[in-house]
Order: sequence, then C-alpha cells, then structure tokens
Amino acid sequence: MGLRHRIRSLTSSKVKNRLFYGDKGSIHDKRRDYAPVGLVKSDFLSSFVDNMAARVGPDALRTLRYASSDEWAATLESTGFSWSGPDPNKWRGFREFWRDEGHQSAVLITEAEGKKYIIESSAPIPIAAGNMRAALEYSTRVGLRVGLETISESSAIMSVQYSRKRAKDRPISTDKPVKKELGNLTAINSDEITLQREGGIYWLDSRCSILPFRLMDLWRMEAGFIQNIEFNGNEESWEESVCKSISQCFIESGDLIMVENDASWFEISKRRISRMGFGILQSAKMCDGVLTLILQGSAQPYVVAGFYMGYVYRAYGKKILPKWGPESDGFHLKFNLN
Repeated sequence: MGLRHRIRSLTSSKVKNRLFYGDKGSIHDKRRDYAPVGLVKSDFLSSFVDNMAARVGPDALRTLRYASSDEWAATLESTGFSWSGPDPNKWRGFREFWRDEGHQSAVLITEAEGKKYIIESSAPIPIAAGNMRAALEYSTRVGLRVGLETISESSAIMSVQYSRKRAKDRPISTDKPVKKELGNLTAINSDEITLQREGGIYWLDSRCSILPFRLMDLWRMEAGFIQNIEFNGNEESWEESVCKSISQCFIESGDLIMVENDASWFEISKRRISRMGFGILQSAKMCDGVLTLILQGSAQPYVVAGFYMGYVYRAYGKKILPKWGPESDGFHLKFNLN
C-alpha cells in the first residue's frame, strides 16, 4: 500500500508541475519551454471560435487549423517526446498531453483508401485537427495532406495522405529555458484549477483548454489576407473582431459582475484575469465617465480587452469597444461610458 501511494503521489506531482504561475498574472507552460499561455473553459473557447467564424467567415476556421498545426509543431520540438509511427495509441505520453490541451481522444482507423483518424475534442475541432496533423508529422517525419469531415461540433474524421518527401530530421536543441528571466514561478495546485493524473485540466467542474498566446499571433498571420472584415454592414479590424467575439462569449455565459467602485476591478481581475493567466491589473480609474485600466501581461491587449468589454457590459449595461495602446510597463484599456 505504501509503494502504491508513493507511485500515485509521484505521478500526480509530475502532472501538476507542467503549468506555473508567474509574478504578474501569467501562466507558463513547461512543455512549451515556459512560453506564456492562458486557461479558458473549453466551451468558452469553442464559442469564441464560432463567433469569429460568424464575423469573418469560414476562412477563420481554416486558418485556425493551419495556425494550430504550426503552434503544435513548435511545441512538440521542445517536449522531448520520441513518438514513432502513425498510431497515437503507441505514442508514450500522448493521451495525457492531448487531454491536457482540452481534447478527448484520437483513434486510428485504417480503410482501403488509406488511414483515417477519428478525433474528439472539447476544444474547437479546427484546433484539434491542426494539433493532430502536427503530431503525425512529428511522429512520421513525413509531410501530410489532410482532409477533414466534421461529424459534430466535438468530433471529426481526418483523412491522411502521406507525401513521398520526407521531412528533415528533428533538430537537437541544447538550449535550456532560463527561468530566472520569468521571475518566481509557482506550480498550479489549487482547489479551483486541477490537473488530472490521466490528463485534462479542470476549473472547478468545467474542462479547460490551454490557449497559447503565440497561437493568436499565428492565427492572425495565417488570416493576414483578410484585409477588411464586414459584419452587419460595419467594417472592423481583425483585432476588433477578436475583442468583440470574446466579449460576446462572456455576455452569453450569463456571469454577473458587481462593480461598486474602482477597487472592485482589482478583485474582478484577480479572480478572472490573473488566475487564468491573462495578466495583472495595475491601476483602475474612472474620470469624467472614462474608465481607464492599465494592465501588464503576456496576452495580446485586444484579447484581454475582449474580456473587459464583456465585464463592462455586465457592470454598466453598455457594449463599448475600448481603445487600447501601450504603456511604459504594459498597456491601457479605455472605455468611454458617456
């Protein structure tokens, strides 16, 4: 019994030492060489992607799949996994890693016309498909042509054709992340955010997905050909679409925000923004009907602005697109409530 308990404790400790809190409302992922990430409920992330597709069009989903593949390709090169072959069931550590990202399962099925995979995910299917393509190219070292047939919002069949051209050998990196530059890091271990031993991250009873901030940059680059976005007859930028899409997700969630004074924003930010890795609020001030928030963190300002746009709507009943810009040690959001 003692040995069994010790093995269980070691396994649990290993899982919980993947994500770390930083000093300034950030979360760092050890599997990504301590790159900054955010945690969001998986259904929230799916709603966000759906809202983006409604605003931008189907290209939002296609470009997200490409960006997710690029992001995981960079991630897998830093993990040290030694996967080989086309069957995920034979990849050591894949199931736990896949589930930690917010996915559920990936199963190989072989048919006469070639290999296919059934992928299931609580996160958006384009992200799961992009991740799976990167995993297969990492494991086989062969370029792939991928087709995707969605069965439902949470599952899809992915067909794969292998190229004769073999990918380059994996580079061997001798660089090690310097944690001193990140300040003090504390392993996530709380009653609200839990990492399951068999894989999966939960916030209370809700499954969460990891949102790498570099994925948002890659998505924007992939969708760079979309110059103008027209939604309901209005033209808006990519950043504005992201902001409004995130805001709409929060509004639709039905969560309430109670704001009594400027100090209330610090409590809201602590519980919602900093806890999930999206930064830290440095100051909050209401002057002449303009709410100014100054924040610091690794997330893109327009991503954080989306959350606060939803919070402001819940607090004041007004949908206000904020203005954002750089500060000496972060960025500001300004909401004109007049």
